[in-house]
Amino acid sequence: MLESAGDAGIRYLFTSEPLLTPERIGDTWILGRVILKAGVSPAMIRQLVAFRGWHRAQLIRRLGSIARTLFPPLYAQYVRLRTRERPS
Repeated sequence: MLESAGDAGIRYLFTSEPLLTPERIGDTWILGRVILKAGVSPAMIRQLVAFRGWHRAQLIRRLGSIARTLFPPLYAQYVRLRTRERPS
């Protein structure tokens, strides 16, 4: 899937995976990022910007993927409880 980005002429692609090291696939640079959710403290944002806390972010992402795969109904309930509606 990432290989097709280069075929489409995309030179830089940001993923939703918390990756610290850019990776090149064909002609495309794959760049990781952390998605900040509601309630993330300014202190945590400062840590991430200073490249601290990324391994924890990667671990949480992986654990979420495992939970989603092994326990779909429980994971769906967790997401419903943790998701907030955006104000209009």
